[in-house]
Amino acid sequence: MKPSIVRHPLSLLSLVIALCIAGASAASAEELPKPAEPAARAHLDAGNKAFDEAKAASDASTKTEKFRAAIREYMAGLAAETKFHYTFYWNLGHAHRQLGEYTRAEFFYRKFLEYAPERLTNYRTSAEDFRRMMQADIDKAAAAEQAAALSAAGPSSGPSAPDTQGRALTALPSPARDAPPETPSWYSDRPAWGLVGVGLAGTVIGGGFLLNSSSLFDQASDEDRQSVKADLENDARSRRTIGFISGGIGVAFLAAGVIKLSITPSPSKPASVHATVGPSSFSIQGSF
Repeated sequence: MKPSIVRHPLSLLSLVIALCIAGASAASAEELPKPAEPAARAHLDAGNKAFDEAKAASDASTKTEKFRAAIREYMAGLAAETKFHYTFYWNLGHAHRQLGEYTRAEFFYRKFLEYAPERLTNYRTSAEDFRRMMQADIDKAAAAEQAAALSAAGPSSGPSAPDTQGRALTALPSPARDAPPETPSWYSDRPAWGLVGVGLAGTVIGGGFLLNSSSLFDQASDEDRQSVKADLENDARSRRTIGFISGGIGVAFLAAGVIKLSITPSPSKPASVHATVGPSSFSIQGSF
């Protein structure tokens, strides 16, 4: 009787695609951390609720009241938090900006940029954009006031450049609960470790398929029945192909993760990591 050989080419290819998606997700993860203290988290949630209610309000007085409530909650959370102060700096900057209090908003955006880790690329870019937008609004308002003053003074007054220098955003005293800057460390680089994890998984899976392929080739060489021999060889070739693809993807993700770890500085000393990829080998050397 001819043995039954089950093939699952779609499942194998789906596994390879899942590896790619998992690696992309790990590399793109970026979000503000939740406060470490339970009391601070409660204040953050209450502040976010008030902020959302302010955005949804239709009349100006309710908007102002809700934004003020959000600011009070954020400030209380900032005082209670012991680690991730920059999460509150970000939200305080938003709330003050919505109220048109650009000096306060500028202060908190600057504090966010000072303490937020470099990995929060999108947040840091947005904070810089908000600062530029606020300064542009201030300059525009100053120019309008200057033009109105010249118009009121009459045609005899000569034109002069708008005085925007005195209206530049200024710094405010720092809060008493500032935290020391958070220095990114190679061992806390979650996207990099995600790449390494996906790479290791892909390499192991690829190796498993290659071993299974080798076993099927051995079975085929010992098989006398030509039809069975052909089926075994076809299965072996398919698994070998999947193994090479999975292993190649795994090595690529692993190398990307190691390289990312190697360029992430350590608070005490820089990490020295070197990755070597050969035709049939992959090695990592360095100090952590």
